[in-house]
Amino acid sequence: MRNTLGTAQTRENASPLRSECQFFMHPEDEAEFLAHASARHALSVVGEGGSACLVGPQGSVQFLRSHLSETAISAGRIAIATTGLDGECLFPETSEELERAYRELRRWLQKRYSNDLVCFNECAPLEQRVVAPCRNVWLGPHTLHWLETMPGANLRQFIDGPVIFSPASRSVIDV
Repeated sequence: MRNTLGTAQTRENASPLRSECQFFMHPEDEAEFLAHASARHALSVVGEGGSACLVGPQGSVQFLRSHLSETAISAGRIAIATTGLDGECLFPETSEELERAYRELRRWLQKRYSNDLVCFNECAPLEQRVVAPCRNVWLGPHTLHWLETMPGANLRQFIDGPVIFSPASRSVIDV
């Protein structure tokens, strides 16, 4: 492995990988993502409900599912930590493989999903509402279709939370 200076980098002096990629996934988006994770990296889902892991021979990646209610989809994420907070490598035998798998899964999402979103707090009065760009959360294609075809549908950080996300092209008045 080479660092940014072009010199050899060992596991001992490698940068710690603690990363997450947030998304909105409709169940159809999730099915496509999990099929890819299984086919490309031999990862399978372990755990029921919202919080699970993608587990394979090299270790696991946290997988927090998006939750779908009648009119909202909550944010989900994939996340990895191959080092402790002290910087010590947690899985020296497999961390490089796991990091590669995580980075490839993140790239797969970023190539297929859109990050042209804005967010705002719905508790703020409309005339005081601050709408901020949010380029670090990714929107699945089936989720976008669901938003466009489901009256009153929205994306929320948490299902019952006040923070709403919207495609930048969609008026926040419509949300």
